[in-house]
Amino acid sequence: MESNNKKMQKDSNTLSTGIYLKDFIRLCIRKWKWFVLWVFIMSALTVLYLVIKQPVWKQSAEVLVKDQSGNGDIQAQLGGLASAFGLFGASSSVYNELIAMQSPYNIDKVVKRLHLDVIYTQTDFPRRQLYGSTLPVTVELQDVDAEELASFKMHLNLDGSFTMKKFKKEKERLDGEVSGKVNTTVQTPIGKVKVTANPKAMAKMEEDINLRIVKKQVMKKREEILKILSLDLESKDGTVLLIEYNDVSRERANDLINNIISSYEEDWRADKEVLAKASFDFISDRLMAVQRELGDYDSSIANFQSNSMILEGGETAKVFLDKASELEALSADLNSRVYVLEYIQKFMREHADNNQILPQGVLGEENGIELQIQQYNTLILNRRNIVRNSSEGNPILDDLDDQIASLRTVIIASIENSIKDTKIRLKEAQARENKVHGMITDTPQKINKIKNVGRNQQVKEAIYMFLLQKREENEMSMRYVSPNIRVLSPPSGVVKPLAPRKLRMLALGMFLGLLLPAIFYYVRESLRPRLRNRRTAERLNVPLLCDIPLLGRGRKAQQTLASQVNVKPGADDSVNNAFRAARTNLELVLAQHPDKNIVMFTSMEKGSGKTFATMNMAAALAINDKRVLVVDTDLRHAGMDRYLGIGGSSRGLAAYLKGQADDWKGLLQHAGECPQVDILPVGETPDNPAELIASDRFAQLLEETSQAYDVVLLDTVAYNSVPELPYIEQKANLVVVVLREGETEQASLLALRKHFNTKGQSGMVLLLNAVNNHIL
Repeated sequence: MESNNKKMQKDSNTLSTGIYLKDFIRLCIRKWKWFVLWVFIMSALTVLYLVIKQPVWKQSAEVLVKDQSGNGDIQAQLGGLASAFGLFGASSSVYNELIAMQSPYNIDKVVKRLHLDVIYTQTDFPRRQLYGSTLPVTVELQDVDAEELASFKMHLNLDGSFTMKKFKKEKERLDGEVSGKVNTTVQTPIGKVKVTANPKAMAKMEEDINLRIVKKQVMKKREEILKILSLDLESKDGTVLLIEYNDVSRERANDLINNIISSYEEDWRADKEVLAKASFDFISDRLMAVQRELGDYDSSIANFQSNSMILEGGETAKVFLDKASELEALSADLNSRVYVLEYIQKFMREHADNNQILPQGVLGEENGIELQIQQYNTLILNRRNIVRNSSEGNPILDDLDDQIASLRTVIIASIENSIKDTKIRLKEAQARENKVHGMITDTPQKINKIKNVGRNQQVKEAIYMFLLQKREENEMSMRYVSPNIRVLSPPSGVVKPLAPRKLRMLALGMFLGLLLPAIFYYVRESLRPRLRNRRTAERLNVPLLCDIPLLGRGRKAQQTLASQVNVKPGADDSVNNAFRAARTNLELVLAQHPDKNIVMFTSMEKGSGKTFATMNMAAALAINDKRVLVVDTDLRHAGMDRYLGIGGSSRGLAAYLKGQADDWKGLLQHAGECPQVDILPVGETPDNPAELIASDRFAQLLEETSQAYDVVLLDTVAYNSVPELPYIEQKANLVVVVLREGETEQASLLALRKHFNTKGQSGMVLLLNAVNNHIL
């Protein structure tokens, strides 16, 4: 008993393993019409999608970022000091320009400049987004802020008149309908709206169009652009930026890329102008101060000469005076250098924060301090640009502040060292000058006084000429600012759109047309697997009489062939040979018990072909000289009537079981295709079939017929469908269960297998019907 249970469990696991690939392919081929239908539907939907979907174009441009930082020269001058502080990076400036170009501040400027936050959609089929040359009108929502959302619909006529309706501002729907003409301003529920016509686009209009106009928030539009915009270095070692953008409008994509570049250039030029103006203001202030001091010296010398009546020194002191003049010139030059350095030092102490631009272009190439100041101002401008595009909390500022502080320390140290060195040289020059003046003992003190004043005047004149030269240089730099980028390749795109790819979409649509029904059938078969072939039936370990091939192609042809007896004497086809093989196997089973000849035909569900199998088996037995009686025990449906060509008005088994007829032999009939087989039909359908089958007259009928005929075939109802089936099964000596390929569920087979293992009073065999041997 335990071994039988283990065997049943093994059979159950075997039957529930699902559908085999070969069986699944056979199923798909049998359902080929559904696959063709789905391929057609998905292809049609794909074509419709391609018609509706607006193509997306990919536009790109290449921009070269020039190196104007002068990092190489500064590094050469500062030597290891710059490396120690980590002031410079190989490509930091390029990455800074890349970040600035795609910064939110820059993108917002472009969105507002091109009015990209206003979307125009033509709602007529097929829907299209319009922009630029394809847009017949543009609107300006004068009372809608940049961060507000608004929308409305517009019907634009060929004559320039329009109608607006379905207004919406934020989440509030506003009622009202507004009419007007183009190139005017109208009052609407969302405020004043200025409508401007595009004459070229309106001239191309062939009919009225419907537009849906949506005003998005600038911030939302910027986020949409940044998701699509691609801006990166074309190579890691180069300084060429590749800008790419995808859009349904080539014109809009090109305008966007061009304006991103131009807006960035405007900000860069503005930063340069701020730097030049700061230097210009510093030089101008110092020039005015020196000019006032020179005027004071001129007045002092003129007054002194006028009062003392002294014009020049004597000839005896001429040689010494020439030497003294040379030393005075050297002292004046050194003094001017000390003056400028101390002023810069004072300026830096008075402006101790890290955000103040230092005066530039006033020191020349003195010890590299001027180049250090240039680098310092560049870092200050980069910091301002990053703060403007993000915030003070940007982590990039930490590293940049460290660089600024480090470079400021270097500049202060360099200025202090230069002041000390220049003062030492000045002291030496003054000592030599005093020595020369000591030799001129006979020079009047008044001449010495004049010379002292003149020496101071000469110093101021040197400073004045130096500042004039720097002012001219600064004005020249202000008038011409060399751009730091160059467009190598203007925005352009490919001939074919980026999406949708028509051939690929059509192929995908056809593939889905094949995949969806395949998934449906696979899921259906996996959830409720069905009997597909002889191999599955053999796993039940129930004797299999034979498998009957499919009668024909098409449901109507099968129904027609199944309503007639196909087994005929001398016929040699697949159906006749199959039933002859089934007859042989049935006779071998019945030969084991010669006194038991009642065979019951049933099925697991309706439509399996049990009545068809019963009649054709009866014909096969009759051809082999067997006396065969077919009893239609399906008192509810009377399946034999279609073979006899009679209705339910004739008398039959029901009349005998009710006692309305005493002799069952008088109720026998014959089918036209099989006259050698006796048939006992149901006759009139009774109201109590279960009670009639359970009556003694039915048991007496089976006993008498089993003695009068070699084989008695009982055509019954489907398995476990009606209460009278157990009574019929109890009287039968052999149960033939007709299974239909592709219809019988494996769950039903498991129930059948369990019933067969517990059935002891009679045997059970299987007959597999409608087997499709023509596919795979």
